[in-house]
Amino acid sequence: MPGYSCESFDFYDHLDEFVKETGVLACMALDGRVNLITIGWKLIGLLWSRPIITVAIHPDRYSYEVLENGVPAFTVNVGGKVIRDIAGYCGEVSGRDVDKVAETGVKLIPGESTGVPFIKGAHLAYECKIIHTADSGGITAHKLYFGEIQDCFVQEPRE
Repeated sequence: MPGYSCESFDFYDHLDEFVKETGVLACMALDGRVNLITIGWKLIGLLWSRPIITVAIHPDRYSYEVLENGVPAFTVNVGGKVIRDIAGYCGEVSGRDVDKVAETGVKLIPGESTGVPFIKGAHLAYECKIIHTADSGGITAHKLYFGEIQDCFVQEPRE
């Protein structure tokens, strides 16, 4: 991609976009296979004086299995044409049945802190190490994953 760059930023810099845009989470099995899942339930802020992203994943999802048994980390990829193009597919198709990375044709950039990759072309990418989990409680059966933000990247040009 001509003119493409990836720069670190402070997680406070793009809070509005993080909140308003759909995200795609990438997680990685111990064998290196990457799974993608669209996430609408995501929170960002400070917890225990640490920058945290919290995501909710239902236990029947393949991503739940990967997060439970794979690399204890994830990336959240937000904004940009590539995320808009793949969000519907990644939310409807199970990683148990297909390789979503191959099927969508997205390019991955290796994570610098955790090894879990982020999606090339996402406007924002947050690399997170899981530091805590909790059940969501009585509203619906989801598991909450609290990921301490290890690094954040803004990718340009923004499409």
